[in-house]
Amino acid sequence: MLSYRNNELFQRIFVRQGEDPDYLMRPVDAMTVSSEGINNPDGPGARPAAVKFTPYNLTAVTLNVQVYQYGTTTGGTTASKFTDYPTQTGAFWQWAPSGNIRVAWAPIGTITEWTINSSSGFWDTIGATHETCPYGYTLSDGTTKVNFRRPNDGLTNTVTQATVADSKTRQSLWLIPNAQTFGNANNSIWGYYADGFFERRQITDSPWGITQHSVAATSNNVANVGRVAYNPFIFNSLLFPASDVRNANNGELRLYMGSPAGYFWTSSRGDIGNLGADFTLNRSQLNSQFDASGYGQSIRCVKD
Repeated sequence: MLSYRNNELFQRIFVRQGEDPDYLMRPVDAMTVSSEGINNPDGPGARPAAVKFTPYNLTAVTLNVQVYQYGTTTGGTTASKFTDYPTQTGAFWQWAPSGNIRVAWAPIGTITEWTINSSSGFWDTIGATHETCPYGYTLSDGTTKVNFRRPNDGLTNTVTQATVADSKTRQSLWLIPNAQTFGNANNSIWGYYADGFFERRQITDSPWGITQHSVAATSNNVANVGRVAYNPFIFNSLLFPASDVRNANNGELRLYMGSPAGYFWTSSRGDIGNLGADFTLNRSQLNSQFDASGYGQSIRCVKD
């Protein structure tokens, strides 16, 4: 917290917190707010589904091809990996495509080999085929190896609207997580983010035409404005870039829902039609919702 003008004015600065996965909302943090303000942590078990998120989006060594999980013997130049900076889009992925399985679609340019149909199974049965998050990944200490996976938004073996009790995304990211679809800004803020990449380049229009939104917009390293979610107890924070989506029908880059936003697949399914569960962000809030599983969206992995 910065204070200035003789301690009359204050500004909180969120600082990038390293390369390894960490909690945003911790298992001990309360999920309620009192009339006087934020409650103290509830203690063990308050958020039993909370997990550690990586600070980076998922991408791949080679884009627009089928990739393998980092850590497999078949990975090589087509292995999955994380972006170098939190603001970078990385790759776009479909929820669980029946063709072009695990293809890491580039964040710029046109697509000619797009798959419309999605696998209909539940994640607990198809996850081994469609998971792209790395395993056996070496952390910054150079020795510790961990596995990653997509977070769920409720059970992965049934088609149902998510509940707070089952959802890793809701318990991990929201101060006050709700059931069903919802949005709020209780613990997040929209803006530009200095991560060592974004602030060193000229801000331009995004690849899909939003003004003053992106840097390196003509390269696969494109990075974007986004939304910082934070823990109001200890001020841990995570940035989620507003990278938008690729169209479910043809793979075109597009502005979805009419305003700059970011979309992140989970491993859960919706209960109406062929929908995937995702968490999203825009200028005003962080949301949890369901979208057509054919969309190309970002993925943010969590520590297994």
